[in-house]
Amino acid sequence: MLPTRRLRSVGGLLLALLCGAALTARPVVLVGTTTILAGGIVIQWQATSEFTSVKDNLNIDVGAAENRTLRGGTLPVTITATREETTEATVSLSISYGPGLEGPEETLTLESGTTRTDVLHEVECPIAGRFSLPAINCTVTDSSGSVTETFEIDQRVTVTVQTPAPTDLHIGQYGERYGGQYGEHRSAQIGSGTEVAELREYRPGDSVGRIDWKATARLNDPYVREFEAETTQDIALLVDARESLWVGPRGRSKLAYLREVALGFVTLAESASDPLSLTVLNDQGLHIQHTAAETVSQYHRIRWTLQNLTPEQSSPTPSPRTAPRGPAEASHLAQRLEGRTSSLGRTLRPYFAEPGSYIERLAEDPLFEAVRRSVDTNNRHSWTILFTDDTDPRRTIEAAKMAAKNDGVVTVFVTPSSFFTPQTQQTDQSMYDEYLDFEDFRRELDSIPQVAAYEVTPRERMQAVFAAGRTSSPQPLDGRDA
Repeated sequence: MLPTRRLRSVGGLLLALLCGAALTARPVVLVGTTTILAGGIVIQWQATSEFTSVKDNLNIDVGAAENRTLRGGTLPVTITATREETTEATVSLSISYGPGLEGPEETLTLESGTTRTDVLHEVECPIAGRFSLPAINCTVTDSSGSVTETFEIDQRVTVTVQTPAPTDLHIGQYGERYGGQYGEHRSAQIGSGTEVAELREYRPGDSVGRIDWKATARLNDPYVREFEAETTQDIALLVDARESLWVGPRGRSKLAYLREVALGFVTLAESASDPLSLTVLNDQGLHIQHTAAETVSQYHRIRWTLQNLTPEQSSPTPSPRTAPRGPAEASHLAQRLEGRTSSLGRTLRPYFAEPGSYIERLAEDPLFEAVRRSVDTNNRHSWTILFTDDTDPRRTIEAAKMAAKNDGVVTVFVTPSSFFTPQTQQTDQSMYDEYLDFEDFRRELDSIPQVAAYEVTPRERMQAVFAAGRTSSPQPLDGRDA
């Protein structure tokens, strides 16, 4: 309990009277001091009784319209304070919302003699995650206004704020949906584990404890069953969050579909305790980077980062051009080719006319540079998973080749841009024609050694486009299966 300003003033007066009584030795002053002190004790006792009554009879009810909501929306929250018995004490409830939720900071007051008060807040939810709301501190002032006590009300409601996500996710190749997991990695090592690797004949030196007696009885010779050693695999997620990836309605953009796939890989890595890293790039280059780790907080951090990506984090401003590599060499070759009149000279001259070479321009591309950095950072034999679109096919192909450079496995998930343009601007047939070009691009990606490429699209739109394509072209096109 804490004294109010009024009680502190009385305390100061009491101290002055005690000093006066000691100096003057007057009984009247001493009696007055004793009376005031007794009054203070009575006030303290009454305050304790009132505070106990308030704690026993005070009920705080916090109600949210729903326990799940979408990021960027609002959530109605009702806070009601009641007490079963009328007391002269005043109750003040200080309400505040923590990080992740934006609501008014307000104080509810149950005045002397009142039994109920309530308030309705419209709480904004700008980021995804799980939150408890709100924080309520209760301050009780006794009927004399002399003593206060403050304590926290443990009456919070847990709310999950989710990122708008598509429900018609299609992952596959050339319209065929793949239902399996894209991440079961098998160990190349033999050892103790749970997955059977092979059954082989017993060799001298093998432990007797490793003999498979059932297989031995069935085959009439001793056999040993080998198991895959339990290993971990470094997984590197590279998410392209440039401006072109935000095309589409809220919750149904290219990035929204790719994000659902990426979140699935976070869950997969967590279940296998695999080291996981995340790189997010925007139009200016590398935007967010979490280095590889296999802790619970790492999986939570990456999941939170993916769920809270916003278009505002992408910038249409191009990144500054990096210093050219080898402009002197390019200029020298251009001068040598200037006087050439042969067809070869005329063909090669434009490629060397600019100081920047093809490799230089690739280095300036945010996607290629992010992949290069990831390859330099991660261990050999790591698994790189790239999420992007088909805006620049050639650079995506070069980025995939770069990712596979380090003897690693690469999986690319690509969204075809034609599937995310407004349906009023295209017919299903024209979209199918554009999709065939996309399929050529995806197949070229898929043909790169150690690279697998998959399309990520809205399922219903994919079905409509393929239905239109089969109607106009009942025969397989370019060797593809219809």
